[in-house]
Amino acid sequence: MPDGIKKMKNLGHIDFIAERAGKGNAVAFILDKQNVSVARVFGLGDDWNDLSLLERATDAFVPGSAFPKVIRCAKEAGYRISEAGYFDGINEILDEIAMALGFISRRS
Repeated sequence: MPDGIKKMKNLGHIDFIAERAGKGNAVAFILDKQNVSVARVFGLGDDWNDLSLLERATDAFVPGSAFPKVIRCAKEAGYRISEAGYFDGINEILDEIAMALGFISRRS
């Protein structure tokens, strides 16, 4: 394997990814380039390639239908895991984020 490249199994396929790539690094890059200091970064992910984003987030959320590896990591890190699966779980999480930001006072 060339230096700087990692491989990951994803849905029965092998993904080859530059180690500097990733959603977490993308968030850090954007915040740095825009010279933005944020008190909160919300992350929502269900696949292994979302883990770096969740690690960068101050508030990390995982739908209940996430891949088992992501659920394991979420439990170990104390991330919020929705009770519902994919679409309902994402809606549940978005409601929580909206409440945390004061956009809504309770779930609709």
